[in-house]
Amino acid sequence: MTIDGNFAVLLPYHRIKYFIDVAIENNFYPEEEMLVKQTQKHNYFRGMLLFGTKKMIVNYNEIEIKNKNGKYSSQFQNLLKDYYLE
Repeated sequence: MTIDGNFAVLLPYHRIKYFIDVAIENNFYPEEEMLVKQTQKHNYFRGMLLFGTKKMIVNYNEIEIKNKNGKYSSQFQNLLKDYYLE
């Protein structure tokens, strides 16, 4: 790892605060936090976090996997487009 390195994790939603606290204790600071839910009607169930070695304002986002029509949301499709074969 370099002085200005980053790392990302995917966690169960209920573990996010604990993981952030442990990371900060070890001099890693959140840069981005994206909360994930199945649909607009569901609660969050995952968190995607990006950490770095510098304190900064955290960029917060959320994503819904499926839209109100039950199809994958455009945001979800865009996020994973590099992993799908066409």
